[in-house]
Amino acid sequence: MVSDPTQKRPKYSSRHRLSEWAVKMRYGRRVVTGVGYDLDWITPAGLAYIEGMLSTDVTAQAAPKREPRAIEVIDRLLSVNPALRQVDIIRLTGLSKMTVHRNLRLLGKR
Repeated sequence: MVSDPTQKRPKYSSRHRLSEWAVKMRYGRRVVTGVGYDLDWITPAGLAYIEGMLSTDVTAQAAPKREPRAIEVIDRLLSVNPALRQVDIIRLTGLSKMTVHRNLRLLGKR
């Protein structure tokens, strides 16, 4: 390029093409133009699929279930059986002694 003026910079280009499964599912069609490049058409079913994949609708996406906090678990156990001892709560939940003691104190149960 610097020494030979006939050399040119390479032309880098990329084209996004429909995948084979998208064509089989009729989400798009391949059209041969004969001019040197082919075209891909996206069908209405393909557009609906893309919109569904890119959807940011909060109601469509299920929120991941959150694991209950230790204080909620302890409170629920004590609401069912208020006579549970700290040792029983530790055995039932598998929480540490310190966690159970702290949460009982926060709940005002002990």
